[in-house]
Amino acid sequence: MKKKKHIPILAIKNSDDIAIESLRSMRTAIHFALSEAKNNIIMISGPTPEVGKSFISANLAAILAQSNKKVLIIDGDMRRGYLHRYFNQDNHSGLAEYLNGQQTPEGIVKSTEVPHLDVITRGKSPVNPSELLISAKFSKLLEQISPRYDHVIIDTPPILAVTDGIIISQYAGVNLIIARYAKSQMKELELTVNRFEQVNVKVNGFILNDIQRGSGAYGYGYGYGYAYSYKTSKNND
Repeated sequence: MKKKKHIPILAIKNSDDIAIESLRSMRTAIHFALSEAKNNIIMISGPTPEVGKSFISANLAAILAQSNKKVLIIDGDMRRGYLHRYFNQDNHSGLAEYLNGQQTPEGIVKSTEVPHLDVITRGKSPVNPSELLISAKFSKLLEQISPRYDHVIIDTPPILAVTDGIIISQYAGVNLIIARYAKSQMKELELTVNRFEQVNVKVNGFILNDIQRGSGAYGYGYGYGYAYSYKTSKNND
């Protein structure tokens, strides 16, 4: 089977890109959010597919690692995740293999070309990802592995598509939702927040992806921009 093409990490390929500068400015906001969180785990998801959550997850992980933080990024989308393509890894011996009892935690953590950054790929797609995530093995993995890192980022499937992201959110200290400019609907965001509220999980912030800034493209052909806001009260904005 032909190996799928590697996806460059913009934060490494073109660190001066305006999208990366915008993401870099999030570090302080994340620092304050984590200071009040129960742990160092950051979950990143979105309401629907194709909002750019994996792009943001991979680049945010690289940016945090560049500030001399030890970072682990986990592909929690065992259905369709492709984080391994950002880090030039194969998709063998990943999260699914650990949860199926075929691998140890040490056997699934892989170093990357980015200093201070490790990755756990999704592994071979299982038939029962939700059941695997709700098992004690997943919570045990996070308890065992998170103390070894300054930050643990988990990229999840879309919240409105499957229950996996909501399951993962209950283990995270900070939960961030990606919305895509001119694509994500306000109703989708409201439903997403409701899903979190049903399990008593707080959404700490939203990242607005793919803001169009005139006709000029920004570095490496992405043209992405970011805006973010953090809730300061229990009321929805």
